[in-house]
Amino acid sequence: MERKCKHRDCYVPETSCVMGWQEPTQCEYWPGNTEVVGEAPTASPNAERVTVPWSSGAMGLSDIEFIAARGTPRVVAIVGPHDAGKSTFLATLFLLLLRHGAAESYLFASSCSLLAWEHVAVHMKWLGSEPPKFPPHTTAFQGRTPGLLHLGFRRENGELRDLLFVDAPGEWFQQWAFNREAPGAEGARWVAAHADVFIVFADCAALAGEKRGEARVILKQIIDRVRSEQNNRPIFLVWSKSDIKIKPELRSSIEEACQRFGRVTEFHVSVMPLQPNNEVHEKPFLDALHAILDLPDTQSITANLQADIVTDRFLSYRGVANV
Repeated sequence: MERKCKHRDCYVPETSCVMGWQEPTQCEYWPGNTEVVGEAPTASPNAERVTVPWSSGAMGLSDIEFIAARGTPRVVAIVGPHDAGKSTFLATLFLLLLRHGAAESYLFASSCSLLAWEHVAVHMKWLGSEPPKFPPHTTAFQGRTPGLLHLGFRRENGELRDLLFVDAPGEWFQQWAFNREAPGAEGARWVAAHADVFIVFADCAALAGEKRGEARVILKQIIDRVRSEQNNRPIFLVWSKSDIKIKPELRSSIEEACQRFGRVTEFHVSVMPLQPNNEVHEKPFLDALHAILDLPDTQSITANLQADIVTDRFLSYRGVANV
C-alpha cells in the first residue's frame, strides 16, 4: 500500500486519519504541515464520506494493533513448499464461509481483509463463461512480514475469536528449512516466532510425481525446521490434493517424521470432485477450520500498543453504524 501520511500507523486515504481529522490535509502529520492546526473535530453525523481505520486488504503490523484492541488474535501459519495448495486451501475456506457462514458453533462475524480474501478466492468462482481455476502462486518477495488475512468469529455465548492466516510464498519456507538464517527467510522467521498454530502442507501431487524424492526431502526439511521451532505449539498436517494416491511407504515416512511433534491432527483435503456423488468434500476443510478455532490459547502475537496509538484509535471511532 502506498504511504501518503508521515504517521507510521496511518494509511490515508485508504483508511481514516488516525488523529481523527475528517480532512487529512489539516493533520500535523500530512506532508507539508509543520504545526498542529487545532483540535481534531468529532465526526459529523451528516458527513458525506466516512472511512474506517482499515483498508480491507492484506493486513500488516499496524493493522494487528487495531485487531488486538478487542482481543488476542490467533496467528495461523500456513507452512509448506511452493505449489503445495496453500492458497487454494485459504480460498476454499473463504468460499465455504460464504456458503455456510459458520464452522460448527463458530459463526462468521467479521473480516478486516475482505478484499484480500476476495483476491485469493475469485479465481475459484464461476464468473460467467469463465470456469473456476486455481489461485495464482503467492509472489515471493524479500519482505520481513507476510500478508495476514483476518477472519472474526463469534459463538452463541458472545465469545469472539480472531484468526490471522499467514499468506506467504512457499519459497520462504524452503529457504528457511534449508538455512534458518538465510537472507530470504526473514519472513519465515517472523512467522515461526509469532504463530499460534502451524499447518504443515504435504503435497500429494508432488509426492506422487516424477520428482517425489526431491519433494519428500524438502517436506522433511520443513517438518524438521518446524519441529525445532515448535515450542509446544499445536501442529496440523494437511494432505493436500489428497485425491492423488501416494505410495504407502512414503506416506509412512512423512507420518513418522511428524511423530516428533507429539500429537498431530491430520486432514485430507482436495478440491477435485470425488465419488460417489462427484462433489468436492467440504467437511475436511470445515473440520480443519473448526479445529483451529477450538484450540486452547497458547502464545499470542505481541502488539506494541503504545498509549498514544490507543488514544488515536478512539479518535478514529465513527459510530456504531461503522463498527
